[in-house]
Amino acid sequence: MKRVWLSIFVLLGALVLLGMGGGPQGSVPEPDENHAVSLLDRSGTNTAISQFSMDGNTYFEGWLGDGKVTVFFRNVKSIEFGEISGEDVQASLALKSGETLQVVSRKRAMFYGKTSYGNYQIRASDIARIKFQ
Repeated sequence: MKRVWLSIFVLLGALVLLGMGGGPQGSVPEPDENHAVSLLDRSGTNTAISQFSMDGNTYFEGWLGDGKVTVFFRNVKSIEFGEISGEDVQASLALKSGETLQVVSRKRAMFYGKTSYGNYQIRASDIARIKFQ
């Protein structure tokens, strides 16, 4: 009988603990650096965003050929998102140095930030352009 009660207690405890997680819907990570951007989504909506990050980081991550590259936001002037293919999205990074990088990123990568009216989240596949201030 003790084993039955112990099993029930463990099962109930597991259910309660599994229900805990993540934080409130719409919360955004606090990045190390505050980058302000103007983001244009594919529907044509332009949004001013501060505390901007990619998956909680202040750099853009993608593939340059067969190698993985991370480009810090402080070096980026703008990012134009192009064709979506499978799980990837093409991105053209205009750097402050004048260079342009053609990279491939995950279309499910999440970008986060804060607006004057609340928190903001968007997937890479839904972005047309990001201009850094």
